[in-house]
Amino acid sequence: MLTGKKIKEIRKHLKLTQLQFSKQLGITNNYLSDLERGKKTASESLSNLILNYNAEYNYSESDQEFPIHPLAVEDKAPKESFKVSEDLTMAAAILESTTPYSTALHLNIQSFHRAIQAEDRIVQIESHQKNMDDDFSKILSELKEIKEEISVLRSENKLLKENLEKLGGSPAGTSGKDTGGDSESKLKKAM
Repeated sequence: MLTGKKIKEIRKHLKLTQLQFSKQLGITNNYLSDLERGKKTASESLSNLILNYNAEYNYSESDQEFPIHPLAVEDKAPKESFKVSEDLTMAAAILESTTPYSTALHLNIQSFHRAIQAEDRIVQIESHQKNMDDDFSKILSELKEIKEEISVLRSENKLLKENLEKLGGSPAGTSGKDTGGDSESKLKKAM
């Protein structure tokens, strides 16, 4: 069984407060406090739950250090490696029990569910980001084409103004006399 000192070391290693850890273990905060101070002794089942809580601990009473080794979890376990119906039956039995394991399993299921939802949301966000990046690239490309068209139009406008001035007319909006149809006919001949 675990000593109060070891229980506190585990909790500290997990970076949890007494309140957080007690809730996750399914015990009261006062009971956890009493365990850590050595006023009470953890049962074998509670000790096992604490030892297996989110990590695999190699621990013996003679250990001076407290090595902690995270569980090895493959990114994607093949579905053939387990039967869902059997796992659901076992999970239901554990959840219906009155042991601290039921609380731990319940909390783990909630955590995994939130993790899966978060991963799904990340995939959606990445997809939206890619679409936005594609749209932004299209907009930049269109903007570049528009700038080129504006540049061509400005050049053509400048040439037209120069041709009009050579013919003795003045472009619209500038000072000078309007020679009417005479300058238009000269302009048409010049083109």
